Parts: sequence; structure tokens; C-alpha cells
Amino acid sequence: QSYLTVVDKESSNPDHVFDGVYLDSVLPEIMESEGVSIFHSYSGHGGYCENIPISHRDSIDDQLFVLNTQDIVGQLNPLIVKNIECYDSAMGYIDENLSKIINEIKHESSPKVLVYFSDHGESVYTGNGHDSMRFQLDMLTVPLMVYINDSAFSELEQMKVNFSEKKSFLTLDYLPYLITKILGLEIGDHKNARHIMVRETLKGTVSIDTKSYENEGFLINNFLRLSDGTNSNSCLHRTNNLGKLVQGVIGFNCVEFDVVVENGIPYIAHDIPTESKLLLETMVKAVNGYKKTIWIDAKNIDTLDNCLSVAENLTKVENEGKVLIEFPSSSYSNINSLERCIYMLAKEVDYISYYIPTNELLDCEGGNDVACQKLKKKLIKMRDTTYFNSLSFDLRGIDFLESIKPEFKNMEYHAWGVKSPEDPELHGLNMSIFSDTSMLNQN
Repeated sequence: QSYLTVVDKESSNPDHVFDGVYLDSVLPEIMESEGVSIFHSYSGHGGYCENIPISHRDSIDDQLFVLNTQDIVGQLNPLIVKNIECYDSAMGYIDENLSKIINEIKHESSPKVLVYFSDHGESVYTGNGHDSMRFQLDMLTVPLMVYINDSAFSELEQMKVNFSEKKSFLTLDYLPYLITKILGLEIGDHKNARHIMVRETLKGTVSIDTKSYENEGFLINNFLRLSDGTNSNSCLHRTNNLGKLVQGVIGFNCVEFDVVVENGIPYIAHDIPTESKLLLETMVKAVNGYKKTIWIDAKNIDTLDNCLSVAENLTKVENEGKVLIEFPSSSYSNINSLERCIYMLAKEVDYISYYIPTNELLDCEGGNDVACQKLKKKLIKMRDTTYFNSLSFDLRGIDFLESIKPEFKNMEYHAWGVKSPEDPELHGLNMSIFSDTSMLNQN
């Protein structure tokens, strides 16, 4: 049986009631019934605030309120921020309704199972919603939650129904398989659809081939590589706003962002001075929810005070994934004065990296033997401080770095400026930063 919404005096849309009100009216009937009940929710559809009660339309927190527009959506339309606030409020309302259903099922003596999912994701931080003509990777991210009460769990155990662990991503065609398994029916093994996002366009039928890395779209191809384990150490370059960060944690195993310290406070920004209000602590907490690796390009921690500001900030957050902190090239001239800070950082991060000056590296790569000897002496000095366990550099200088690797065998190599995961020069790298100007959320 299906439950579809109808009308509510509080709604600006006369075609439906709000989910919570409707759930209150139908849950008793659902709890008493057998079989499958289907409930279609309006909450989460755009416009996000219009489909939730007025009492739930306030911002759930002040996190976005204190930020600049560029901290949130980069160079995109500032009006998107209001939409994000409404989306967050809608998610809070959905959580409330799901908790209501789970609480009913939990205390129900008869077997009950809740399967919650959506038919598409939303690209909220780009303002594109789920418009497939303006496709973004986050449109493919679909929530799936299953709650089984004790009675249902016992029945499934008795029927010897079990579910194998899925290490790769799942497509929506998994749902019929999942539901029939829960009902105790056997329909064979599940296999993901190869082609998803099938669309009819003026150019003909287009789709995303999940077995190919040649799809149109930088992020989707990296996501597919990440899913099959072929690109596990890839980082998205300059995720200096929340919107780009969201896409980075979906498509990559690692995100890189810039940090500058002003007046003792570490902000997410590339240039000094900065207008950014986005804090390092905020970004680290956001990434931790996904247990991804973080690459921090710290622009001005070449002074003790600035370095300590970053180190003390990182002590406030328990990191779920690995962390690399990159010291600027300018730290070479006063590296010993940073010793106290570096020892403090060593307790908080996994990699402390020295960034090789690009101009010196490219002079050497261009065949300047004198430049090569000078640069090698500099790197040996930094190695011998024992402060650093890795080097980071522009990928264009990889040949020189490979030539001196025997003398730096205990140091990891990390490079930025990577254009293609198929680049054969990547095999000697621990982490690689990828960038693409086609992404919308640019700073």
C-alpha cells in the first residue's frame, strides 16, 4: 500500500501535507498492517524550505552565517547560501521524522523493517539541484538506511538470510534485491548496472559508464577510480571552500587546502592578507566525518608564532584520517627556530613535508647542473634536521627527485600539478594532487 501526501493549512503548496503531520496520522495503520508500505516524502525536494513546516525553517546553526560567501561557494552566486541553509533545515526535519518511525518500529512486537532511500542526490553547493543537464557528482550520492527491529532480525536469522559486505559503491538497482531479501525471497546475486545517468540529449543518448574512466567529467572518473582502488592516494587541489570540499570528499581519498595565519588565527585561504573567515579547525572537523586524508599547504608557518598557531589548532581536533602538513620553502632559512613547533606537530600529523622551491627545482630540471647541486645540498640539510619525513614538489621536477631518491629513501614523495592518473611518473609518489579548472566551486 502507498501513502502519498495531500494538504496542510501551514503549507504554501496546497497539494501536500508536511511529512511529520501525515506520518502521525498513518503510522498507527502502518504498524498494524502486513506487507510493504511505501511512503513518498516531499521533504528534501526543492524549494527546500517550502516543503517543511514554518517552525523548522530557521537555520540549524550559525556556522554559515559567520562565513563569507566565498568561503562557502567560491565564486558562485551568493544566493546559493540561502538555499544551503534551507537544505540543512530540511535534513534536520527528515532526521526528526526518521527518528519518529524508528522509535515506533523499535517498540513494535511484530517484525518491521524500515528502508530509507532517495532516487537522486542534490548538488546543493553548486545550486544545480538534481538537474541532469548540469550534472555534478553529488547528484549521484544517494542515502540508504536500513533499520531492522528485534523481531524482524530474529525471523531473518531463522530464515538464514544474510547480507554480504559491499566494499564498492552500489547503484539504485540494488534496492529491489535488498527488499526481496528482507522479505525472505531469493532472486540470485546482485550486480550493479554498468550504465547510470542515462539521458536523452540533442547529441543522442548519453550515460556514465561505471566500467570506464573516459566519461565526461573530471570528478566522476576520479570517483570510479577511487571506488575500485586504483587511485586511493589522490587529493583534490585547493578545496578552499565548503562546496568544493563536499565534492572533494566524494570523489577523492584526500583533500588539499591552503592555510594562512593572521593575528594568530589559521584561516583557509591562499593569499595574505585574507578576507576568509573559514577556520582550519572547521575544515578538519568537516573532513573527519569522511575519514579522508588531509593535505595542509601552510603558507606562512615559517615563523614560530604562526607555526604554533596551526599546531595548537590541530591539537583541538582528533583526526580520523591521515594528515600532511607542508612547510613553505621560506622555512629553510630559519628552520631551527621552528623546532618546538615541529615536535608539537609530529604528535598530531602523519607527514611533515618540506616544499621544494619550484623555481629552483625547474632550473635543475632544465639542465642547470649548478642549480641541481645547490638544491641537493639544501634538501640534504633539511633531511638531516630529522624534522621532515617527506618532500612535496611540482610534478614537473620528478626526474630530478627520482635521481636523488637513493639518498632520500626514508622520505616520502608527494607532488602537485598532476593532470592524469595514468601518468607513469606517479608510481614513486605517496600522494598526488589533482586539479581541473572545469569544477564550479573555484576560489
